[in-house]
Amino acid sequence: MRDTYTVGICATNDRDTVASLMSVLEGEFRAESSLKEIIAVVSGSTDGTTEEFQRYQDLPLKLIQEPERKGKAEAVNRIMDEMTADHLVLINGDAVPDRGSVVRLIQALESSGAAAVCGYPYLDYVKCDVLALSCDRLLWSVHNKTIECFSEMGLPIHLTDEMIAIHGKFIRHLPEDTINDGAFISVDLTRRGARLAYCKEATVKVSSPATLKDLIEQRKRILLGHMQIASSASHGPFTIEFTMPDSALLALKILFSSLVEEPELAACLPVLLMVEFFSLIGALRLSRKGVSRKIWKRVHHVFRAVEHREV
Repeated sequence: MRDTYTVGICATNDRDTVASLMSVLEGEFRAESSLKEIIAVVSGSTDGTTEEFQRYQDLPLKLIQEPERKGKAEAVNRIMDEMTADHLVLINGDAVPDRGSVVRLIQALESSGAAAVCGYPYLDYVKCDVLALSCDRLLWSVHNKTIECFSEMGLPIHLTDEMIAIHGKFIRHLPEDTINDGAFISVDLTRRGARLAYCKEATVKVSSPATLKDLIEQRKRILLGHMQIASSASHGPFTIEFTMPDSALLALKILFSSLVEEPELAACLPVLLMVEFFSLIGALRLSRKGVSRKIWKRVHHVFRAVEHREV
């Protein structure tokens, strides 16, 4: 008998993206018999996210409602406790896989023999602050190039947490104060001797912070999460900022490759460097104060308008 998969979703105020996400999953569950169930943890939602999930009761959906946010790590752990399938696919509530991507991710996990496989995120170019969008485009380009480069070199990769498939025997609870779940899972699995992979065909759409201020707040949280992992492990996450001190040439090569592919983004590089500087200063201040939040204020993102399913 073929192994089965649970799709786990952590969501807060993600009504519009959940509408698109569940529409995609509806088609995936029809096409792929190994998809067994959806477990959605909705925490502290006030925008109708819960009601959006309830429109899809014809799917094998277990909906867990939490009146207050308890942190993503706790929501992920709840999904791990409740799942009844062999393996787990985690998808962020603010990310939308392209049709067929969940199936391709599962196929990649099965064919690669890896402990975990991540998808390939890309920005949805919704009209917002031009500088914020350009900086975020360059960040995602470098992010994806780093994963691709490390994979080709046989180095451990950073599992992007927008969409990850994890083999059942490697599933383990996250520490409750974990800030970046994808980065933690990557380092933890590598430390346990497991192999990681990514599937470029398993594309997943993400949105951009609305303003530069929002982008700085997002990057501050991410960098603090990376520092948290670096302080508790023998090495930091497998990202370009933690590659820079040991291999500046490789990091510059990745950045140059991104700019060659999208030369129009070169103009925003000075702005992005400023964003990273202020984000790093903010993260260092929080780190020195011993701040390790489970719950963060949501950054305002710009989403594409969607049609909602009728009840």
